[in-house]
Amino acid sequence: MTDKTAQKTEEQTAAETIKRQLPLVQLRMDFLRDPEQASFKWEQASGGIYERWFRGNFDNLVAIVAKATGADPAQIADKDQRTPEQQKLLLEAAAKQQLARMDAFLKSAYMDAINTLEPMQGIYPDPGETDFYTDAEAFNPDSEIVSVKEQAVLYFFAAHDELKPTGKQPLTEEQKNELKGIYTRLDAFYMERTNGGEIDPEGISILFAFIERENPTPETAESIAAKLPLVQGIRPTAHTMPNNALMNTLQQKPAINAGAFDMVVANAKGRRKEITAYTMIEFDPGETSIKITDAKLTEYERQVSDAIISLWITAKEENLPPVFTPDMIFRAMPGGSDKASQQQKEAIVTTIEKFRRLHITVDATEEMRKRGVIGANATFKIDNFYLSATHAEYKVKNGGQTVNAYQIDAEPIILTYCNMTKQLLTIPAKYISVEKIKKGRASGELLPMTAPRQAMTGYLLRRIAIMKRDEQEAKEKKRRYDRRRSTDKSLKIKPLEAFREQSHVILFATLFTDIGLTEQSRDRAMENRNFVFQVLDYQIIVGNIKGYEKQTKGRSITGVKILF
Repeated sequence: MTDKTAQKTEEQTAAETIKRQLPLVQLRMDFLRDPEQASFKWEQASGGIYERWFRGNFDNLVAIVAKATGADPAQIADKDQRTPEQQKLLLEAAAKQQLARMDAFLKSAYMDAINTLEPMQGIYPDPGETDFYTDAEAFNPDSEIVSVKEQAVLYFFAAHDELKPTGKQPLTEEQKNELKGIYTRLDAFYMERTNGGEIDPEGISILFAFIERENPTPETAESIAAKLPLVQGIRPTAHTMPNNALMNTLQQKPAINAGAFDMVVANAKGRRKEITAYTMIEFDPGETSIKITDAKLTEYERQVSDAIISLWITAKEENLPPVFTPDMIFRAMPGGSDKASQQQKEAIVTTIEKFRRLHITVDATEEMRKRGVIGANATFKIDNFYLSATHAEYKVKNGGQTVNAYQIDAEPIILTYCNMTKQLLTIPAKYISVEKIKKGRASGELLPMTAPRQAMTGYLLRRIAIMKRDEQEAKEKKRRYDRRRSTDKSLKIKPLEAFREQSHVILFATLFTDIGLTEQSRDRAMENRNFVFQVLDYQIIVGNIKGYEKQTKGRSITGVKILF
């Protein structure tokens, strides 16, 4: 056999090698949790393992008591000859052994792996914590399965024979990141294989298929990639932010699952009466673990929505299919960079899955008639999900690697609504990149971003855009008033401030509350205030604002006033 043939054979059997390791890893995990139960469970597959374990464990306890008392082990092992003191010592030794096992379990690499995945939220409706209890050698595909997180841990240790789940060495950060990636991909794979979790899973065969896809032969990898549709990178030239009553209502508590209500779309003003729209916003997670936070959408989720809408508009303008990867969406978000971290991708995917399950009903007929958008006899109703999207695998056009992406199947309803009422805020895409300012210039080095920082950046950009729009409207109102005064001297001279309807001040307390940073230490609040200053410094450099003034109360900085 040549070296080339040997290499090919090794590559072809990589998945099989991992699958053969699964029973051994499962056995080790089971023994770590409960040796007696594991011995009974694997008795048939292993041939007498229960009896061997029980006898070995008992002999070990007898040896401990024999060493402590100096008595004959055979005498201690015989229940008829055992003294009451020896019986007591045996029970104490068994209890200590149990405590030692519990301690070893809590400090094991297996528990470190489980704790690593615990905070993560999947999108597949997990079947729960059942067990394999099956043929240890064959891993019967018809057997019940463990949770997706447990399967990810199982696969991780099977792929790393040098790591033992029973070991005491904690996982490295690199290993934890690898494990998180396995879980995220496996979770998405289950969604694909079960058509969104709507049919019963195929048992352990799904994990087998996942392992085969993760460890393909060169021929298999080439065949899979050839069948995948292409996805092309898209970069919006402008950032679009819907800003109407529905978008703002979605961020209020309670709005979601609050039943039907009349949403105020225009406040009473002068002779104009209040205008409302019949609205119902329902979130149904189905069998998934996805939750809506505080019965509303977060500011971060609004930023994901704005990025998707900006991408949609660009795709339509450039006649490209609206297929977006998490990396594309991250780049289109305020503060985004070329590549999202695994954690950032997970946050984006979770948000999209929420949008796909958020059903919105709005009868805005009265509003559209008052605005003159539709005729007196026409109606306007929205009855659809917030985002209609299909999850699938694609191949990157330049590079050929396989990626997960979402195809947006229809224009987002919030965009349709805002287009009709002309309630879209649009800014140049260069404003959303936040670079460090050095020596009075943009350095090209991006500020490090977290979800709260992206939320703060997007919030600031939206508030500034609203202020600029209101400033333009105020100037136009003043021009019209001044023209009237030129022919009617009885009208008083009014300063520009008289035509402004909104303050140019952004209070930190309001900002932090609106983005969900209600409980933060003094140091963290100061750090977030400094971040706001950095964002505004960049906005000055790119020409979005002329400057800002810090607002104070006593010795405290309470906010900023934006200057245009």
